[in-house]
Amino acid sequence: MDNAALINWLNEYTEDELFYKQYYESKKDDETFNNFIKNIDINFVKEKNILIPECSFLPNYMPDDWLAAGEVDIALFKHYRYTPSFFHRHAFFEMFYVFSGSCSQEISGNKVQFSEGDLCILSPNTKHSISVFDDSIVINVLIRKSTFNESFFELLTGRNILSIFFTEILYEKSRKNYLTFHTGNDEKLKNVLLDMLNEFISKNKYSKKLTNALLIVFFAYLLQNHESNVEAPLQVKEESNLIAKILTYIEDNYSTVTLEELCTNFHFSTAYLSKLIKISTGLNFTDIVRNIKLKRACFMLKSTNISIRDISEAVGYSSQEHFIRTFKKNFSMSPTQYRKENTPKI
Repeated sequence: MDNAALINWLNEYTEDELFYKQYYESKKDDETFNNFIKNIDINFVKEKNILIPECSFLPNYMPDDWLAAGEVDIALFKHYRYTPSFFHRHAFFEMFYVFSGSCSQEISGNKVQFSEGDLCILSPNTKHSISVFDDSIVINVLIRKSTFNESFFELLTGRNILSIFFTEILYEKSRKNYLTFHTGNDEKLKNVLLDMLNEFISKNKYSKKLTNALLIVFFAYLLQNHESNVEAPLQVKEESNLIAKILTYIEDNYSTVTLEELCTNFHFSTAYLSKLIKISTGLNFTDIVRNIKLKRACFMLKSTNISIRDISEAVGYSSQEHFIRTFKKNFSMSPTQYRKENTPKI
């Protein structure tokens, strides 16, 4: 459907939203509420997976396989208006965009109000709840954490607020954070988001690839036009900023970088820098470099016909045999098997 039809579809109330609105309105009067609860169609609640505390289990955690079950890297939904707010966490990134109107969130103990054009990116495991109790439209974008290791490899190598945010979260498991961009009435961003939503809904051939590609375009526009309009409530500390620079340098030079080179570049002793990397990321230098090489190798195996030997050289292995042994140890299959199992069938 075109964008005008999509906007009409977003504004229309679904059957679920109408139920939630009745539930919300009934709570204004005890007798009306009691009658509403008494007459609820339990079959409808189960069939639609309606989330109300009186007769539903409200999930407090959504694992990564919640997205994997749908075989998608990115999922887009309209947030159902009048849904009761409840605290929850999930294993994936969540990005929500206020398409029209406003909404409020409670994020890690902070109550935050968002207006039209505001975009918030929540890291995995961030406890939050959302409230939309009027005609406002909020679009949710759910993104698997592994997607940033694979599809958005290049995004993580730049020196910008998004690369620092995502790199730190991908490497520092304990960090909880969120970013807010105030984009105002940016029609270009809004149209890219509508295109993403349209592709996700249509599920046509190549829709998954197009959705992933459009998200990269969306982030590029976001950085191009709104990098200065960002709020980071948990501001990156000086040490974290340093780690981001170190990780960016490793990403940029992964095929040849050595610990000695890194120490020379950042003016630290080997012992100190090794300890700093380990404390900040939970991984040692060798692990980080190996992971980056293997991620890049996986990308090349899935998306090109380049030979195994050439791929091993491209990602920085001195011998094909060493590359194959390392790959097998990490993925329990050879690079050839990985390519066969992950190449799209046409």
